[in-house]
Amino acid sequence: MNEKQYILWPEYFDRNLPRRLGRRVPLELAVPSPTIKELIKVCEELGLEYEHVSDKKYPRVWYRSGEGYLIVKLRDNIPKQKLVRLIAEKLALLRGHTE
Repeated sequence: MNEKQYILWPEYFDRNLPRRLGRRVPLELAVPSPTIKELIKVCEELGLEYEHVSDKKYPRVWYRSGEGYLIVKLRDNIPKQKLVRLIAEKLALLRGHTE
């Protein structure tokens, strides 16, 4: 099988971070301080297979407390940025940030 694995950090979706520190989505899709639990919930809603790696810190903001990251396994060959945007949209809906 052609399976891709992508690493997703909560910092990718954090409205409080500038792009240079790791945010990967536009501000209108970002949410303040997303948690790994929220990312897990969104992955489950989307039916994605994932693995949680805890006790890791995002390297660009190593001074913050870290909840780890998710390894998302996909059978479809979609680009990482498309996956990140899809998760960001679901995360914004989950939080009620439809600005």
